[in-house]
Amino acid sequence: MPDQLKPVREYARDVSANLARGDSTEHTHRTALKILVETLFQGTIATNEPQRTKAGAPDYIISSGPVSIGYIEAKDVGKNLREIEKDEQLKRYRACRSRRTRRFSACWLGRARNLCRFT
Repeated sequence: MPDQLKPVREYARDVSANLARGDSTEHTHRTALKILVETLFQGTIATNEPQRTKAGAPDYIISSGPVSIGYIEAKDVGKNLREIEKDEQLKRYRACRSRRTRRFSACWLGRARNLCRFT
């Protein structure tokens, strides 16, 4: 049986290693996040720093084939995600998403509590 949490553990290991060096920023963790998203959601592409869209300038656009299915706004470790969730930028991303897609939120809170939520 495959280890379904292996990609999450690898992501956490990579972020922890970056943090341990003491010089990381939000951008330092982006490669690990791209790998995590593309591993968890087979067949998707996570494009880092894509061209601007009508929603603005997301950190990632998630695509399945030629169709954009979502956005990711990456924030540095330690940022208050509950405050960021109220931001105008995220409201624009939500308004532009297709009615056929589901919203995926990832918040790394403590020891992976509330790691994923679909709405």
